[in-house]
Amino acid sequence: MKRWQVLSFLSITAVVAAVVVPNLRGPGVSPDSRTDRNNALPERSTWSQVTPTPDAATSGALSIRAGLDRSVLSADDSERYLVVEVTADEGDTEARTPVDLSLVVDVSGSMGGANKIDYAYKAARELVAQLDERDRFSLVTFDDTAQVAIAPTAVTERAPLYHAIDGMFRGGGTDIYSGLSVGLQQVVGSEHGGARRVVLLSDGQDSSSLDGLAGLAGANLEQGVTVSALGVGLDFDADKLMAIAAAGGGKYHYVSDSSMLVALFQDELSRAGSVAARGARVNIDVAEGVELLEVYGYDGYSGGATGDGWSAFLGDVYQGQTRKIVARVRVPEGTPDGAVATVKATYVNPEQEQAREADLSVRAAWGDRAAAAASTDRSLGLHAARAVAGVAMKQSTAWWTSGDVEKARAAARARVTELSTLGDLFGDDIVQKPLANLEALMAQQDTVAHGSRDALEMDLRSQLEALGYME
Repeated sequence: MKRWQVLSFLSITAVVAAVVVPNLRGPGVSPDSRTDRNNALPERSTWSQVTPTPDAATSGALSIRAGLDRSVLSADDSERYLVVEVTADEGDTEARTPVDLSLVVDVSGSMGGANKIDYAYKAARELVAQLDERDRFSLVTFDDTAQVAIAPTAVTERAPLYHAIDGMFRGGGTDIYSGLSVGLQQVVGSEHGGARRVVLLSDGQDSSSLDGLAGLAGANLEQGVTVSALGVGLDFDADKLMAIAAAGGGKYHYVSDSSMLVALFQDELSRAGSVAARGARVNIDVAEGVELLEVYGYDGYSGGATGDGWSAFLGDVYQGQTRKIVARVRVPEGTPDGAVATVKATYVNPEQEQAREADLSVRAAWGDRAAAAASTDRSLGLHAARAVAGVAMKQSTAWWTSGDVEKARAAARARVTELSTLGDLFGDDIVQKPLANLEALMAQQDTVAHGSRDALEMDLRSQLEALGYME
């Protein structure tokens, strides 16, 4: 199985010298109307004496914060964690945005095992039961070919929809590309006006390339079409479904017990109707001389290196949701004005179809070891610990699954050391749970047999752990 990683929060500290300076740019906002807090920076000689205070910036529905886990650096401790947090407004929790939803269901022969197809019937019926006349629903089924079982239709009468769902057949092979392509055709260019969503449900593997599927899933993001993927059972290609969801800006999950499908479809419908920001992306550009050592959880189809730093693709951000990005940086002493990085968040407001962006300038102060210790932000340390543990579990399990037990152990031990260092800085309680999760994984690797059901579940859980800290 190919391995790609998903790389990855925040609460922000700002010293007046380590201040995170926001410049918000939404449509129609004049640069002259923005506040430039650079002018408030004290002289360098006083930086280490300033008490850190939280800071945040808002652009439309999103608030972003960014800062270092220690906002005062010392000469012998300049390798720090840069944490970014993107939070969406709660919005109107009483009102759900209408949705234009295409459900793409794998009905290949393997779906007949363990009654998976029967659960798919039930889950699809439950999904339709939650829709109303404001919504539009379509159903695409596929095995080695795809067909439209229910053409896009307003949910005014449910009986015909239930009848079509109950008539889903099961067939031969699995062609995910074909099913996803036809599913997208049901919502692309739609004039319905609701949130456009494709939800793929599959338990199998096909011969489509990972790049091809990811490219298809992300091809219509600018038109507001988001793709989520749910894997059923334990015999699916998790890397492909994760790539589809990452590139399509949606959500990925796996279901070891098919009865979980109903709850997951309910969650997906809720998310589809509560998108606060569409196609959200965060770019981290480090200042000259600053080294970007690692970004936890955002790589592959979720992000990658740029000329000056890293770009993390968040996809949809839902009302009340917080997304986190954690990076490890090394800051050289003498950096001009204490500059560390510029963080820019961009997204589309789904109601006005307007592009918006927000900028933050992350700065650091220099002082002695006591001043650096006093500037510690425990909340950011917790986010860093969760990021380290999540990515560690994914990396170690990938090596273990490939058969290289020694590399799996080495990867895990290196992260145990990193977490222990974080515990020394922020307190053992900060790393207690992340460290326990990682140590439990190492213990399980000693007892689980390769290729067993337990091994497959361990693999999938470790991937979700890496995703978990970001949401």
